[in-house]
Formats: sequence, structure tokens, C-alpha cells
Amino acid sequence: MTKASNREDLSVSVIIPFRNERKNLAKNIESILGQNYPSDNFEIIYVDDNSSDGSSQIVEEYMKRSKIKLTLLKIENEKSTRGHKKIAISKGIEISLNEIIVTTDADCFFGPGWLKSLIENFNENTGLVAGPVEYISDGSLFSSLQKLEFAGLILSGVGLVGIKQPIICNGANLAFRKDAFYEVGGYDSHMNFSSGDDEFLMQKLAYNTKWDISFSFSKEALAFTRPSEDFKSFFQQRKRWASKSLHYLNAKIKIKLVLIFMFYLSLIIFPIVSLIQSSSYLILFLFIFLAKIFAEYIILLTGKHYLFSELKFFYYIPAQMLQPLYLIYSSIMGLFGRFDWKGRNLAR
Repeated sequence: MTKASNREDLSVSVIIPFRNERKNLAKNIESILGQNYPSDNFEIIYVDDNSSDGSSQIVEEYMKRSKIKLTLLKIENEKSTRGHKKIAISKGIEISLNEIIVTTDADCFFGPGWLKSLIENFNENTGLVAGPVEYISDGSLFSSLQKLEFAGLILSGVGLVGIKQPIICNGANLAFRKDAFYEVGGYDSHMNFSSGDDEFLMQKLAYNTKWDISFSFSKEALAFTRPSEDFKSFFQQRKRWASKSLHYLNAKIKIKLVLIFMFYLSLIIFPIVSLIQSSSYLILFLFIFLAKIFAEYIILLTGKHYLFSELKFFYYIPAQMLQPLYLIYSSIMGLFGRFDWKGRNLAR
């Protein structure tokens, strides 16, 4: 995670695929235009993935008055049944002018130091830099629980990059070299998956090339977005994330994920078995569960100090109790079921 000093010399193309994001685009555009990165050294490319709500009109209005190069690319009548976001990003990369590609989502917004902080992590050996993403809670129980859980996911990604075993990242805040992207064939090997534009790329670069993977562990580099508004959209999102997990290219990663699945399954099974067989299973469950709670609390506490400033630990125990239930459900349904995303009904 060593930063290279003064990387404002690197030319950057920020690519934002979107579909029906009319309510979010203005805030997204304003925050990207407000970056303290040299305006003549980065461009912004919005890729409209068959929006039906007039989203492109928002981008077109900003194009008229933007001093930064701002491009709108429209994808129309795309017949593919999967990989829509990957197709949109790939088309954006094809017309991009610069050596560093940054991807994010249209429902995200940023502080003025976001782009500079992200790019500072590149040196001559860096192929990809993952950035942190934070949920903005509205103070409700549901959003606060999601904020805690999502912070834990981001911090897990930080740790895995730190031990040089990168597995997870988030496409809402990602930067990579265009040359590295094309070196591994871009998204071609996993275009038949509805998600995974971020993690498949990270893993291919980490395990199949000599490029280094870094993480921008800085509050300045945060991308902000909102959590799911209701249970239905929450589970649809989690199923989409889980849909690719057993199709990772690295066999060791798949074994680790199976072991993690079995661990969470045991947290559900042990209390049930203790009622049927022996109370010793309950003791074992309590030992494992308490150890998990303590370890993850320390991780989140560290993350609150260095990265996420508004985590509410009042909701920590309820979040821990609910986590095994929805993780198991989402994992199974993601692998064998279908899910809705951006108005599309998708498989895997």
C-alpha cells in the first residue's frame, strides 16, 4: 500500500456506467467535476446502459458547460443477457484517452481529494488500486446495520490486499492501468457473469501477472453511496454479489470461500443440534461466536479510527446475530437462483 508521491502526472479516464440514475447523476457529476486533480489531466466518460428515465439528459446538460472533457456514450439495443455493466465499462475504455482507468457508480459521490488520493497509490509496478466505499446511513436500524456490515467487507478487502491475497474489492471505487486490463483480456473470460467486473479483474491481475495490487487506505479516497432501501433490494444485491463466488478462477480462493460458508453454516447448525443432541454443541457455538464477535470488533474499531468515522456499535450485536442467516441464504440463492437488478431479471 506504499504511496508514490505526486502522481498528478498520470492521465486518468473516469468511467461511470449507469442505467436509470436520473435522481443521482447531478450529485455524482458535481462531485467528480469538483476534484482537485489537474483538469487537463483527466476526462470523464458516462456510459448510458439503455436508460429509460432520461438520465442522459442530465449528462448532456453538464457537457455544455464543463471545463473538463466530459463524454456521453450511449449503448442501445444491447442483446446480451449478462455482463451488461462489463460491456458498458469496456466500451468506455475503448474510447478513453488516458493510461489510468477509474471506475465508479452513478449513485456515488466524493470529496474533492478522492481522485488524487486514489491515484497517489500508483507506482511503476502497480496494476490496480482498490478504494474504500462507505454507506451513508439515514439513522434507521436497517441502514445502520448495513453500514456496519459493509464496513466489515471493505476492511476484509483491505486485509487481504495487505497480506497479498486479494480477493474482494468494489467497482464503485477502483483504478487500474489500461495496459494491465488488456494484458489479461479485460472482462472476456467472465463476460457470462452478471457481476464481477471488479473482483475477477483484481484476481486475474494478482494471480496471473506480475502487477502489484494496492489499496488506498485513506478517508480522502472514500466513495460514498446509500445502502439498500428495503429488504427486497438488499437480498437482490447480495444474491448478485454471491452469484460469481464459486466461479473464481483461482482454486485456492474457491476452497477458502467454501470453508467460510461452512463456518457460517455451523453458526446456524450448532445451536439447533444442541437442542437435539448435546449441550456441548451450544458451548462450542458460544466459543466460536464470541471469538468472531471480538475479532471483528477489533477490526471495525481500527477501521473507525482510520477510515470510517461514523460507525454505530450500538447495532453491532444485532448485526452479528443476523449475519449468518442472510449470508447463507444469499449464497445459496445467488448460486442457484435468479435476481433482479436495474430493472433486469438476471441469472448468475
